[in-house]
Amino acid sequence: MLHMEGSENKVEQGASTKTLADMVKVQIAKDKMQATMELRLEGDVRVTYEDLLAIINQNRVIFGIDENLLREVAISPYMYSNEVLVIAQGVPPTAGKDGYIEFVVRPSEKKGPKEREDGSVDYYSLLQLVNVTKGQLLARKVPPTKGQPGTGVSGEVIQAKDGKEARFQIGKNVLLDQEKNNAYAAVDGQVSITANGKINVLSVYEVKGDVDFGVGNIDFIGNVVVNGNVHPGFTIKAGGDIRIAGSVESATLEAKGTIEIRGGIIGHHKGTIHADVDVKAGFIQNATVKAENDIIVSQTIMHSNVSAGRDVICKATKGLIVGGTVQAGEKVVAKIIGNMTNTPTNIEVGANPRLREELQALKKEIKEYTESIKKSDQGLRFLDQLALQGKLTPDKRALQIKFTNAKLLAEKKYSHAKEKIEEIEEKVGGMEKARVEVLSVMYSGTKLVFGNAVRFIKENHNRTAFILGEDGHITTTPL
Repeated sequence: MLHMEGSENKVEQGASTKTLADMVKVQIAKDKMQATMELRLEGDVRVTYEDLLAIINQNRVIFGIDENLLREVAISPYMYSNEVLVIAQGVPPTAGKDGYIEFVVRPSEKKGPKEREDGSVDYYSLLQLVNVTKGQLLARKVPPTKGQPGTGVSGEVIQAKDGKEARFQIGKNVLLDQEKNNAYAAVDGQVSITANGKINVLSVYEVKGDVDFGVGNIDFIGNVVVNGNVHPGFTIKAGGDIRIAGSVESATLEAKGTIEIRGGIIGHHKGTIHADVDVKAGFIQNATVKAENDIIVSQTIMHSNVSAGRDVICKATKGLIVGGTVQAGEKVVAKIIGNMTNTPTNIEVGANPRLREELQALKKEIKEYTESIKKSDQGLRFLDQLALQGKLTPDKRALQIKFTNAKLLAEKKYSHAKEKIEEIEEKVGGMEKARVEVLSVMYSGTKLVFGNAVRFIKENHNRTAFILGEDGHITTTPL
């Protein structure tokens, strides 16, 4: 026969006697953010809210308790028997927000190609350079916020991460105030912000006509504007942007910013075009063109080697890609890819060759720095033993200082290399953004490469997007 004895809430059945506490199983999650309770009631037992609260308190659950649920269970305990009930919820910590650099003056506004009424595309006005005066505020530092700690169900404090402080990347002709919270122009000029956020104030070198033998090669720290054409064999290097009103033929252009060519590029397989940000042009023919961000072309890309860290876009008017190899870290978009004569055309997406090469070089450096730290430690241990024995001569003391400095330098370089590796691995880690879009037709004869996956196009595809499926094969989806 079942009976109860006072506040102990005991149930006696045969030879066994159980309390309510024996029938309640309380568990706390590993992250301390949740607690559960399971009732395994036997016989006729009285359950009260106070008893349940005492039991879960004895099991170290004291915060975030669902009191309403406990009361419901106390009223109808057998309705909840053998159910796992969430009876407490902690408050998770909230990480602080990272600080950032707020640019008060932006050097240019990136726009898509603007199509005129006659169907042509205006690339000349895509990049609008902004003048600044000496002493003008360029950017300000927005501080990080503190993280808000959380509370576990046992009442413990769960620490939160504070936001990281932003750092200015200061280039030419830019000064910080004493508190290093604001950046100002040191001279009159134009602002250029590189791909990694470095701020420069640059004046402009302008060529009224063509770049030819009357001008010679140009190597300039700021922006270069050419109101004519660039003739074969000449070189233009710019610390900012390059803007060409005409065309470029068999020449070499290098820019830390964007290269904008209103006409087109005729390479004759000589010279290269390389921009650390974007390349914008009317057409590319028999040329080698590289951009760390995007390559945007309105007419055609023909028989060329084109490589973009992010996207290659060729869709404004003709929008044709045929022959050669086009590489993009993320996406290639064109109206037409290939042609009716099945000219071999290679499209590769989802991998940035420059970043992968840089990653391998950094990993090699990490090994060298680790070996240097190891050798310095070995030398310092030996010299420390001599010091303990009172045998540290002046020349050994100098060697000790040399080892210490070498170790500190190697550790600093090691830390910097590790940060760079993490940044690069984040950029090249996935293929989820890899994509090829053809807005009109892709002809057979085209070869698609998505990382390690390859697909040869054997029949024409109209208005189709190509992506990498979950099975690792290149698949299609209609646009």
